[in-house]
Amino acid sequence: MDDAAPRVLPIPLAGIILGLLLAAAAAVFLTATAAHAEVTGPCSATIAGADVAPLDSGSTGDAVEVDVDSDIIATMSAQQGFRSHQIKLRFLGNVIPARTVESRTDSGEPSFTETVHVSDYAWAGVGLYKVSGVATLSDGTRCTGAALVKVTGRNPLTTVAGGVAAGVTVLGTVGGLASGVAAAAGNARPLSAAEEAVNTLQEASEADERRRRADVIRERMTRPETPNAAFLVWLMNWWACICLAALSVLLVPLMTLMGTGGQGKPPTAVGAAVAPPPRLPRAPWLPRITLVGLIGGVLAGAGLLVLLQQFAVVYPTKEWAICLLALGAAVYGLVLPTIGYTIGWARVNGKVARLERDLGWS
Repeated sequence: MDDAAPRVLPIPLAGIILGLLLAAAAAVFLTATAAHAEVTGPCSATIAGADVAPLDSGSTGDAVEVDVDSDIIATMSAQQGFRSHQIKLRFLGNVIPARTVESRTDSGEPSFTETVHVSDYAWAGVGLYKVSGVATLSDGTRCTGAALVKVTGRNPLTTVAGGVAAGVTVLGTVGGLASGVAAAAGNARPLSAAEEAVNTLQEASEADERRRRADVIRERMTRPETPNAAFLVWLMNWWACICLAALSVLLVPLMTLMGTGGQGKPPTAVGAAVAPPPRLPRAPWLPRITLVGLIGGVLAGAGLLVLLQQFAVVYPTKEWAICLLALGAAVYGLVLPTIGYTIGWARVNGKVARLERDLGWS
């Protein structure tokens, strides 16, 4: 196999990896919980002037839209007054730790207001962010609130996060496609071995044809061309035929005495099975998994996750991360290489069948 071809992992390992991918995806769907209103405790909260209580921080439709150059004003109020509060900003759900925007001790004020400069935290990109607040009241009760914020004002592909994510996605896709193309080209060991055998037989067949034609030319060059010599050769051929015919007639009584009666073939030949024409071995079909495809799929899944965040399609939680990484690894590491292998498998086995027809074996 060509050293440049993606490395092939054994089939049992392919099954294990596929099983892990399916188990990860199943775990995501089984552990996913429905989102709900994000304010708990005897408090009220607003973000950018929007009441947080009816909002769902898991729904992109409830995201509060703000410009990248604007400020987010977050407020929280409670009759008991506050002992302390903390404001955090999240970019990738619980995949990456939240960044603390403000954390301070209060002295019983019934409300507080915090201003978040969006450009200070969204300098690398736009899209969906989650602003959350945690407050401890004077009596020890805790209040929490959270909401999604949709940052706009820039083309996501022109930002640092969007540009890098797009590049990583393209790189991973190229790796996955390269795995499929390499498999279709016959770089997989079962295909390359079968194709090498076919090529060897084709070359041998062509060599036999060349030798046959050379023998014909040689015989023509040594054939007598004078009329007398040609007649002598013709007479000798006919004389040989006459002698063989006479010998056959004389052998008929002897064959009768031996029990054959001069009819048919000898007993040993009666009922003998006719040997089937030879058949060349075919390349086996099998699912194919490549290391290059797996790595490319993980990269593409990670890049797509960030792009979905940048274009405000999905807020990237841990569940989304697991799904996209598993899906990318499965598609680029298993599906595309297997499709490519199937194309190469059909091509090589078709080549074998054509060679059998050319040799008169089918």
